[in-house]
Amino acid sequence: MGNIAISAQNVSKTYKLYKSPMDRLKESLFYRKKTLHSEHHALQNLNFTIEKGDIVGIIGENGSGKSTLLKIITGVLTPSSGVSEVNGKVAALLELGAGFNFEYTGIENIYLNGLMMGFKREEITERLDQILAFAELGEYIYQPVKTYSSGMFARLAFSVAINVQPDILIVDEALSVGDMYFQAKCITKMKELFLQGVTVLYVSHDLNSVKSLCQKAIYLKNGTLEAYGEAEKVVDIYAKFVRDQMNNNTKGRINSEDKLYNLDEVSLNDNLVFKENSEFMEKVEYFRQGTRDAILTELEVLDYNNSPVLTADFNDKIKIRMHVKFYKKCQISVGYHIRDKQNIEYLGSNTLIEDIGEISGEAGQKLIVEFRTRLPLVEGMYNFSTVLSTSTIKNRTSIFVDYTENSYIFEMRERDPYKIWNKLYIPNEIEINRVN
Repeated sequence: MGNIAISAQNVSKTYKLYKSPMDRLKESLFYRKKTLHSEHHALQNLNFTIEKGDIVGIIGENGSGKSTLLKIITGVLTPSSGVSEVNGKVAALLELGAGFNFEYTGIENIYLNGLMMGFKREEITERLDQILAFAELGEYIYQPVKTYSSGMFARLAFSVAINVQPDILIVDEALSVGDMYFQAKCITKMKELFLQGVTVLYVSHDLNSVKSLCQKAIYLKNGTLEAYGEAEKVVDIYAKFVRDQMNNNTKGRINSEDKLYNLDEVSLNDNLVFKENSEFMEKVEYFRQGTRDAILTELEVLDYNNSPVLTADFNDKIKIRMHVKFYKKCQISVGYHIRDKQNIEYLGSNTLIEDIGEISGEAGQKLIVEFRTRLPLVEGMYNFSTVLSTSTIKNRTSIFVDYTENSYIFEMRERDPYKIWNKLYIPNEIEINRVN
């Protein structure tokens, strides 16, 4: 147990739900043998261990049990069954306002919160200047918290939580509150804590931030542990579920007919060879999603000499050649995304954005859609994801026909002679004038 920060052994949490407060009273006083409640299983038999220094994202839909789990870990709730063990002092940002007295001033709440976390008054005093400097509340720190805006409140709550040097830091979606400057400041401070070996539990619906910040991830689904392991793999599993749900929710809606490109009207091109690459289709099968009324049979990323692009230099021209086969009559937009290794998206397009519209095809028809673009990207590894989809309701939602992830991987070399420090760079026009 020496290296274990948090462990859960068969942890469950069940709530009794009553139709009215009177039913609760009747059951407790008179109906010893009669049940007037239904049960809601918020968590069911969770088993996992988190080692000291781990940075773990917790993901799942609303109502999946994320907040309940965090409240059990922090001791706000007790499990209905099972055992949760925590080794070390915990600083938690579960709900902005939890543990604060709105009648107290900011200073008084700093001491109140610190004492609740298990710190002595002298320890809080030692860190007070650091907390005040980080919060940047000025004279407002001496005003009652009830007069604070949500942004000011976020500053105070974060400042206390991340400046008391906890062993375990728990953050539940709190980074969504406050201005962009303060959010960036908090992320920088959190990264400092990561390097110091603080154990972190980070709950967020922003899957890209989970991939970029976390080493591991826990995926909760309907109160059960659906997956736990490497962050990138677990996030991909959850993202696939979310896309499936989105597809199910949009089925049966009326297709967009703003612009339609009929494949029957396109002349045949005998200079291009249609490809059905079994190796490609096997590679993308696991995360492939959609109705499969049409599918991508091959993705080629080529330079202008028609050679595959495995490495590229800044601003190189490329051709993205997508081979599509129709299995049913349908209409689709065709597009791609270019993402980095954290799956943060940098570039992309589709036939709707380029004002071509959706392509209407019959069963058995084949087409090749070729995008020509440049790569204004800095050095690093990147991947392509591809999308065949049918838009609905004025193009604001879509049904996946065939979606693939990590369909093609390539590397960008460092720009020479001058390195670019941005993640994305577009050349500027510069005018220099000599004046008196």
